[in-house]
Amino acid sequence: MYGVVLTITLERLKNYNPSKFFMEQEHIEFLKEIGLTKTESKVYLTLLEIGKSLAGTISSRSGIYRKNVYDALEVLSKKGLVVSNIQNNKRYWTCINPERIKNIFEEKLSLFKVFLPELLSKFKEKKQKQTVELYEGIEGIKSFNNLILKENKNLYIIGATGLLFKKLKFSIPYYLEKSRKSKIKSFILFVSNYNKEGFNKIKESKNVKCKILSKEFITNTQLYLFGDYSAINIWSEEPITVVIKSKEISEGFMKYFELMWRIARS
Repeated sequence: MYGVVLTITLERLKNYNPSKFFMEQEHIEFLKEIGLTKTESKVYLTLLEIGKSLAGTISSRSGIYRKNVYDALEVLSKKGLVVSNIQNNKRYWTCINPERIKNIFEEKLSLFKVFLPELLSKFKEKKQKQTVELYEGIEGIKSFNNLILKENKNLYIIGATGLLFKKLKFSIPYYLEKSRKSKIKSFILFVSNYNKEGFNKIKESKNVKCKILSKEFITNTQLYLFGDYSAINIWSEEPITVVIKSKEISEGFMKYFELMWRIARS
């Protein structure tokens, strides 16, 4: 499910250089994706860095209380990420090859495939007609991106900032790859103070055309249009996306987009 991102991160964990390795926030966030807590992630990364160690050593290096280290190691052991052995009446801990992380993802995906038909069946039974939906938080943004992929229609955006590459560092490459394969064409109007890194990465996609709005147009709110859907995305501290399914509303907003596309600069 996480495709290229999973492979790249596993390689970074597997081939680390102890003299250069340091605990980056992205490593912690990645491990949280497989269900580890922040403490468990820090304990695992510390042990990966220093190698075979006592719990006390891990506690000293990570700054985590020893009892919490013991608790985290027990959880990591149950997940098959670390092992221990007794030497001279002392318990030493060692990390399993990080490829085990890939196995955990695959196990979760297999379980998901088993239960998905049942979940879909219940969803169809209970689903009522809705014209407005609210997606909240980063996980809500991910669900919204999946809706775009599922609809598989050309995408039009007003007010893009390019900040998605910071907010959704792990999932946005997956989304772009799926967009490319589905041949979804995107037409994006960026604000004048856009994030250059995000802008350049988006422009690299063959199915994307970008223009930049005048310097007066600066906003944290974006408008997405695809198929019969219109969505207003607000990049507040906790992102919110309001999704409206209405052909009439979508066609109305498209007139705004077409006008702004004509006057924007390439």
